[in-house]
Amino acid sequence: MWLDLTNGAKVRLAKDNNVVGAKQPGYQNISADTVGTVVSKEDRWSAYVIEIGGKRFLLGQWWVEAAAKGHITVLPIVNAFPQYE
Repeated sequence: MWLDLTNGAKVRLAKDNNVVGAKQPGYQNISADTVGTVVSKEDRWSAYVIEIGGKRFLLGQWWVEAAAKGHITVLPIVNAFPQYE
């Protein structure tokens, strides 16, 4: 499976996310089923801007780099409609 983080790609939170557990009032409408969009890649922040449920999140590029090196096995973001080879 490939992770598509190009502008406009549809994404969602991974099932093991902590958005619900954090109990932040502004994020109560967001779950692992909520589809969002990659807004942009911001090199000045070394992050991807992700919008899910009307809220913007930053996904640090270090997450992607660590996964590519095999240092982590789960990312906080997954594609909403993944492409498999």
